[in-house]
Amino acid sequence: MNILLSEDKDETVGPPVSAAVSSRFKKTIMTLVSKDRFDKLKNKLLVAENCKELMVSKMNAGFWNPLPSAAKSVDSKLTQQVYSKGMIAFAMIADLVTKFSKQLPSDFSESI
Repeated sequence: MNILLSEDKDETVGPPVSAAVSSRFKKTIMTLVSKDRFDKLKNKLLVAENCKELMVSKMNAGFWNPLPSAAKSVDSKLTQQVYSKGMIAFAMIADLVTKFSKQLPSDFSESI
């Protein structure tokens, strides 16, 4: 548990992505999303029928509320780590799409 609560100041970084991708991802995580925009995204970005394991799980208050704050903190840290790694994967994919955009079919590029 102490490992998750500690700051990882020596995290290894990978190769850079393009400036355009980096700038867009920074803007995305620093910008608050309005409720209306969030609702539109929620309705547009549905979990695929055969990937139901990716659905956001419901929090059971009966289990969550009695947990000590240290356990809640660990859970929050794990959630942040998973979110961060997911965003890193998306940035890497976006960088590849950007690099190879001229070689991709136009209908593919327009659909994303």
